[in-house]
Amino acid sequence: MPAKTLCKAPNNTALKVPDVLKAPKTPEAVLAEGLVSVLLQVDIILKTLQKSPQSQAQEYFSGLGVGKHLRHIYDHFLAVKQGVNGGCIDYNLRNRGGLLEVDIEASIQQLNVLFLWCNQLPEYAAIFHQTLRVESEVDCLQQVLLPFDSTLARELLYLMNHTIHHVAYVKLLLSTQNVVLPAAVGLAPSTATFERNAVKAL
Repeated sequence: MPAKTLCKAPNNTALKVPDVLKAPKTPEAVLAEGLVSVLLQVDIILKTLQKSPQSQAQEYFSGLGVGKHLRHIYDHFLAVKQGVNGGCIDYNLRNRGGLLEVDIEASIQQLNVLFLWCNQLPEYAAIFHQTLRVESEVDCLQQVLLPFDSTLARELLYLMNHTIHHVAYVKLLLSTQNVVLPAAVGLAPSTATFERNAVKAL
């Protein structure tokens, strides 16, 4: 395994501001903006890895398991994306063992597809709060599949929280290799608000 080197996130880590961030602040646009903000944290991770020597970046991405966490994030987004069009969100749809787990460029391409989708979310405003079927396995000891009633808005909120959870885990994994990510990466919105308020109180 290559020797560890201190790697920091590049200064220029933000993508071009997506159109959704410029949209009128309807509840749908605000939720879409929140999703973009957490995907930008994934973007920071990928750009940071790209700044590492290629052999180290590959070891971190595939050997350390970063790619698996990001693929898992993408799977959930794609399940919702497909579910909106098909009427049922199936979280059992996974792409385990594929290119997204081992290839950084493929991961970047998939992330850009999700940015484009988030850009389009306000167009679904009319169905944000309509009942939407969700399916998922619920038992680790045997296969048990249960359907639930939910809404697109609720599942988008779930995507946000789920992504932050895995981004935080990726940040922890990378920290074991002295890869330094910005403090804001992996923070939930409520935690970020708490920390901002704490700074103001000083």
